Amino acid sequence: MNKVLPILSVIILVSIILLSCENRNFIFNENYVFEQAIWNEKDSASFEVDIADTMKLYNLGLMVEHSKNYPAQNVYLMINTTFPDGQYFSQKVNIDFANKAGKWFGDCSGDFCEVEAYIQQGAYFNQPGNYKFTIKQFTRDVDLENIKSVQFFVEDTGEMRK
Repeated sequence: MNKVLPILSVIILVSIILLSCENRNFIFNENYVFEQAIWNEKDSASFEVDIADTMKLYNLGLMVEHSKNYPAQNVYLMINTTFPDGQYFSQKVNIDFANKAGKWFGDCSGDFCEVEAYIQQGAYFNQPGNYKFTIKQFTRDVDLENIKSVQFFVEDTGEMRK
């Protein structure tokens, strides 16, 4: 009996932790890692997502992992979307990494921080099919240093459009 109680306590604790974690319904979640944490202006992170349901609402977002040595408080990105019918849309996005005092946003551990940013919330897709999202750094630097990775996700909100 004495051995069962500690094991049962650990199982209950782990269950509580797992149940309390944020439950997100990703239909797509992929990471692109940059060699030596350098994002060259010619490099692009491309992601292809198949969308079947045009009535659902989705959140589209990014998770950018950057070094604490990143020299600025933000980054500008260009996101190009190619629709199933071949139409094309470009969008400039600014992601803040730190406040004006230099305090990093996001989750920092070790030498790197992860910042999550929504590109669009409550979005819907007009056409079923394959969508291609291409992300490029849009800065003055040919080699944008201290960016380790960019992750693109599409999250099902559980809601339908009206």
